[in-house]
Amino acid sequence: KASYYDVAKFIMEDCDVAINTAELPWRITTNGEAGRVNKAMAEAIKSKMILFAASPLNNGGANYWQEAYEVNKTSLQNLRSNGYELYNKVNLPQTYLSDVAFIGPDKNEKSALYNEYFTQNMAYTANPVDKETIYQSRDGQGNIWNIDGIGAQDGYKSGTCPSQELVDSYETIDGKPVLNLENPYLDEKHLQPNYNTDNALYDPNNPYENRDPRFYADIIYDGRPTGNPAFFSDRTTTAAQFYEGGYDSDQGYDAWNNSLTRYAFRKYMDTTYNFNSTTQTNKFWILARLGEMYLNYAEAEFNLGHEATAREYLDKIRSRAGINVPLTETGIALRDRIRNERQVELAFEGHRYYDVRRWKVAEITENKPVRQVIIIRNATTGVKTYQYQSIEQRSFDKNKHYLLPIPRTEINRTGLTQNPGYN
Repeated sequence: KASYYDVAKFIMEDCDVAINTAELPWRITTNGEAGRVNKAMAEAIKSKMILFAASPLNNGGANYWQEAYEVNKTSLQNLRSNGYELYNKVNLPQTYLSDVAFIGPDKNEKSALYNEYFTQNMAYTANPVDKETIYQSRDGQGNIWNIDGIGAQDGYKSGTCPSQELVDSYETIDGKPVLNLENPYLDEKHLQPNYNTDNALYDPNNPYENRDPRFYADIIYDGRPTGNPAFFSDRTTTAAQFYEGGYDSDQGYDAWNNSLTRYAFRKYMDTTYNFNSTTQTNKFWILARLGEMYLNYAEAEFNLGHEATAREYLDKIRSRAGINVPLTETGIALRDRIRNERQVELAFEGHRYYDVRRWKVAEITENKPVRQVIIIRNATTGVKTYQYQSIEQRSFDKNKHYLLPIPRTEINRTGLTQNPGYN
């Protein structure tokens, strides 16, 4: 069968035809054409395809990083010359920096920026406020608070439950990792964090203070209001509720549908809605955006040894997020920062599953238990302590799980050989 690279090139050639088609625009500018593909989408597909083809899982031992660099550099140039740029301003401060937004400590503007970006539909106009989004889905997502939010809402079970591992990946506001990225945990069960000794801001006894603003935009955690109590029937997550194993809700205390990790999903959720009278029904997911392509380009540059440019493009993303301390790492340490930045910036956008596979590190990252946090508050002093425990053992077999099995019908039809480990 054809190599991964050959298939990637086939797809990229189709994208080139699209880019050179005069009838295809760079940006969709009318609601009547919402959902139509555009030249920018073709550039985003090319960027991702060559990045994946050059990665360890798929390159077949060949070095395609020069091509990955050239394709990504050209794609970025084309997108920026056609009006695409990072979303870098809160355009609705009256909403996202208001008292009812509850977006983060001290109404953090960068946290509000991310919440606004991920909860406002991209407008189809020649000069949209959102110039970062390249393509968004048109599929209705239903009531996102019920489906993906905290548990105990309208009879729904808890949806997306962020893991402690994801929470640990968010740095402190000074741009320093919480954990030692080269060796994040001291034990196989991830119960003993290996803290970064150079980080003076992180306090394990106050683990949610001084964090990357994206943390407050993405995660609901202990003590974090989910919105105005008048709008949410006082759905505020507290240590006592976590310790008992659930969240409060309109229906009262429920333990059967709580988040198993004791964290909940916040990204894509507009906390300014009055849920007593209004339902937030998101009609989109962002499927391609310029921020991802900055990270793709940084990774390609790094793998060619162009570390200064890799740091430059990482710093563009980090600065937009409110982390203004330039990176100085080199070598493996810089590679780890690139990978961690993708985990944070692209959290809940559907990338992590594929990233850890193409890097061939899933045998490490997905062969460990999932952890939850248990918050215990001293009844006398009120002081909280944070403990971690495993809730699920994951198993990843590196001899087969990097590839999916080929369906039997396809084997019968084509004569292909089944992928290793599935016979």
